[in-house]
Amino acid sequence: YKTPFAGYVPSASPTPTPAPTATPTSSPTPSPTSTIPPTWESPIITNIASGTYLKGTKSVQVQISDPFNYGISKLELLVDGVVKTTKTKASFSSISFNTTTSTDGPHSLTVKVYFSNNDIKVSATVNVTVDNTFPTGSIVSPESNATVSATITVNLSATDAIGVKSVKFLVDGQSKKSWTSTTT
Repeated sequence: YKTPFAGYVPSASPTPTPAPTATPTSSPTPSPTSTIPPTWESPIITNIASGTYLKGTKSVQVQISDPFNYGISKLELLVDGVVKTTKTKASFSSISFNTTTSTDGPHSLTVKVYFSNNDIKVSATVNVTVDNTFPTGSIVSPESNATVSATITVNLSATDAIGVKSVKFLVDGQSKKSWTSTTT
């Protein structure tokens, strides 16, 4: 009998070599699949803050959440709770507000979003002031084309649909006096 290498001693019956055993370690626990549905948030008017003065036609930008991908079927702009504009096609990220369809003064804006699955979401209210009427001003006295000399008193009249905040008196295009009101 030849030994394959020095020091080898054959055994009568070969013993199987045990498989290497792993040292127990703490393995990460698999994270459970989330059962919390995506959040379906109300639409948000993003470009007009409460307290804003509006004039003419204004694009009202809207951030809309559609986590279930139902799709939007209609977008409405409500002014004081009454539908002013409806949009049923194209991009639903904005809707127009023609302020000339509303009276001058304070108004509340909300956006209502209709989804294809018949759900409806309404934005928070944004309070704005519509001001389409230009202020008017006039010199009450002295009368037009009157001859004046020395120091005189000039009486002015100024009006605006939502109040006058300031008046500036000019002589030959140069500002001579201005008044600012803390109330309108």
